[in-house]
Amino acid sequence: MKLIILLFLFFPLALHAQTWQKVFTSARRAAVMRPQLSSAASRKDLRRAYKEMEALAPNMQKWLSARLGPVKPALSARLNGWAAQSNRLMLKESALLRAQITFFAQHLPAESQAWPNAAFRPENLADCIKESTDYVIVGGKQEEPQAFTVFQKLVQDYRTQHPKKEIIVFLENLPDKGVRFVSPLYAPQRVQPAVEMFSQFRVRVAGVGDASVRPSGYLKQEKSHLILPAVAAPASVAAQSAHMRRCLANWRKEYPQAVFFVYASPQAAAYDTRHSLVNRLPEEQALSISVASLRETRTFLFHRWTQFKYARSGMFAWNEKEWARMSGFDAQVILP
Repeated sequence: MKLIILLFLFFPLALHAQTWQKVFTSARRAAVMRPQLSSAASRKDLRRAYKEMEALAPNMQKWLSARLGPVKPALSARLNGWAAQSNRLMLKESALLRAQITFFAQHLPAESQAWPNAAFRPENLADCIKESTDYVIVGGKQEEPQAFTVFQKLVQDYRTQHPKKEIIVFLENLPDKGVRFVSPLYAPQRVQPAVEMFSQFRVRVAGVGDASVRPSGYLKQEKSHLILPAVAAPASVAAQSAHMRRCLANWRKEYPQAVFFVYASPQAAAYDTRHSLVNRLPEEQALSISVASLRETRTFLFHRWTQFKYARSGMFAWNEKEWARMSGFDAQVILP
């Protein structure tokens, strides 16, 4: 019995320091998301902000619900902390949403049929990438093959234009393994064809995902009564974006001259989400590209404001940063 007690006392000392660091990091993350603030309390102020915004944009309830609709756990109280934190982040977004609505009201009258002067249709999406761009953040649904095909072609075209550039591709749906590339031979089956394709163009691939900040389960939206995956909630997106930013910072130390292409969630690539990945990067070095289906463009304020006149298959880009910031992206590819 004494031997067992001694082993119990001294075995932890033999653990590697990095193991303890992981334990402490996980504990801190759990503490942040602990339901110290109830989702019920966090919804009160958000409801007030929603009503104020509704008066400014009375015909955009669906968009407002997606951006300011309070959420609560759908089934399990385990997600109470994630819901409360998401509501707090959405409340912080209200000032930006107000600025967006004001901007489009001033610069794009609802009755106007003219295409904004700030917009243009590039012949090639890679042409939108400037010499000063170090980070190309492409937002598309992970489960959408067409969106990822757009990303692959973008990288391929950029390699053709810049044969001597160091290019690294980062995928959010691959786990972060530190500053280590994914081997085409040992890549997960779901991404192995893509990794092999990139390697043919002398482009290496790495993961930047973190499963610990991707909660399972569902949240319910108060206004629309929609059931949403918790992993897409603002609190989870913020945590994922923060993790990806730390990963990219570590990679930048090792590859200071490389151009980083990141395929992430639409929210992580959006300028009009304060806690997104692209907003955590140096403004002059980052480019945001949205890839969405024709149906999904209805969730973008720019398309909603213009009654979908510009929502047609193809791509367009902005030549003025203010329009990019207000619409949420520098360029957008709309899939059929």
